[in-house]
Amino acid sequence: MALRLTKQNLVESEYVSFERALNNEAVRHSRCAETQDAAEAAGAFLEKRPAVFVGK
Repeated sequence: MALRLTKQNLVESEYVSFERALNNEAVRHSRCAETQDAAEAAGAFLEKRPAVFVGK
């Protein structure tokens, strides 16, 4: 998901204003932070264990 959203940011940055690009990036970043994988990454870091990502 993060890779797909990053690619969308890059593609759109060619034809939208700088302000719009920053807004789109902020929205997409927030979406990534709300995923199960983001929670797993934080939990794994705090527990000092390898993360197990499921792609959600």
